[in-house]
Amino acid sequence: MRACVCHFFVVPLRPILSAIMENRDRHIDIARSVAIILVVLGHIGVVPGCEWLEAHFPIYSYHMALFLCISGYLFRDMDWSSFPTFLKKKSLGLLLPLIGWNIAYAAIVTLFNHWQLVHYLPPTEKVWTFYNLFIAPFMGCDQYFFNHATWFVGMLYPALLVYALIFLISRRLPEWSILVLYFCIAIAAMCVARFCDFPQWALLPLHIAYALFFLQVGRCWRIWIEPLLNRINIWFVMIGVLVVWFVVQLFGGHTCVVAWMNFGGYILIPLLTGVLGSVSWILISMVFSQYIRANRLETLIGTNTWSIMAHHLTVRFVVCYLFVRFTHDTAAMASLQDNFWYRSHDINYWVYVAAMIILPILWQLLFNRLKSLFVH
Repeated sequence: MRACVCHFFVVPLRPILSAIMENRDRHIDIARSVAIILVVLGHIGVVPGCEWLEAHFPIYSYHMALFLCISGYLFRDMDWSSFPTFLKKKSLGLLLPLIGWNIAYAAIVTLFNHWQLVHYLPPTEKVWTFYNLFIAPFMGCDQYFFNHATWFVGMLYPALLVYALIFLISRRLPEWSILVLYFCIAIAAMCVARFCDFPQWALLPLHIAYALFFLQVGRCWRIWIEPLLNRINIWFVMIGVLVVWFVVQLFGGHTCVVAWMNFGGYILIPLLTGVLGSVSWILISMVFSQYIRANRLETLIGTNTWSIMAHHLTVRFVVCYLFVRFTHDTAAMASLQDNFWYRSHDINYWVYVAAMIILPILWQLLFNRLKSLFVH
């Protein structure tokens, strides 16, 4: 049985992973792996024994910014003739899975309502609406709870399109001037979020304004900073950035909920912590890539961030549900039925983490394998 599973998953995967590993920036794969692991950790709670780190370098102060910086880092120059190809690639890689899985989760919620598993899901008649199926994913909504984390893709896709169009329009302008422009736009968005009672539809333009700045930070890092790091000691740079990050965090604004543009009343500090946190982890990833041998795990996680993002909350719920059913814990079952964010503390913390990362990857490998069998 084990040999059959290995043959089905691993053997066809080896040449693919080898080709991928040869053509990717290792430190970016490591940074993407770190980013998605941070998302998972943020949705479980403080890592045991790391309370001090979470208090001074909270995950929610930078993990979304890190994803955006990585996307900006990977953005390459283009011209108007290549924009349709860029649009097609992002639509197939981001938009289509976002809408497709949103519809799939609508079906899952319908089944859960039929089985009366939990009490907090929207009624079935409100599940199958045009707004919930096709609009809400771009509005930071947790319309079906289980795919709540995919709100980030609903922000990233339009932000990348706007970013590409502005790049094409402003190709003759220096990169630093675009960075300053995006910084001003981000500050304006932060002010709106801080002082205005904005409607739900305004979340999308606010998200785009926030995202443009970090996309440009990632691009400027690749163009300006990374070439310099080859000539200076990266350890000193990393330690210096960490110290500055720690000092900035002392002024407040620790927790940011980008999904709702809630930054605890701060305007500038969330942008600074987002940049410093992202840069810190990119530097750490560069150090790891220099001193740790390449392995398939970093490639597996780094290339399957979408699947983990979309399904890790579902995995957490299923693990928790099966556990409380197996243990016949009626009090735990009542809590689980009334609170989506409930997790059983009787389950080891790292069991949650491993399941929420590994199972979505296995699902993606199975999906890719089945697709390769039927699509030629």
